[in-house]
Amino acid sequence: MSELISEEIKYDGVRFNVVQKKFKRENGQTYIRDIVNPGEAVIVLPIDNEKNVIFEKQLREAVGEINLELPAGMIDKNESPEQAAKRELEEETGFVAGKVELLKSVYTSSGYSSEKIHIY
Repeated sequence: MSELISEEIKYDGVRFNVVQKKFKRENGQTYIRDIVNPGEAVIVLPIDNEKNVIFEKQLREAVGEINLELPAGMIDKNESPEQAAKRELEEETGFVAGKVELLKSVYTSSGYSSEKIHIY
């Protein structure tokens, strides 16, 4: 297991920060990792009474395209993942969930990001 030697915030933005961490391996070698910390998020697989999956169109500036996506978003401060799933579904599609069920929580890109997403 590697030992954390130091960490420094390199970027502190509105939606995420980037922390540079320096580690030392058991053999004494050191290495650096840049870690993106966006917080936790939810994604919803909404299925209506007729068994249709509900998607939405979102402009994504990072790729310069409108994407067809499932409703998703960040969990607000003092909000549970379940509350965030219900809120995102209603905000993005206008649909109100009769019930939500957690399917799985996963790390999206654990090689460089601490983001955890809860799938409902």
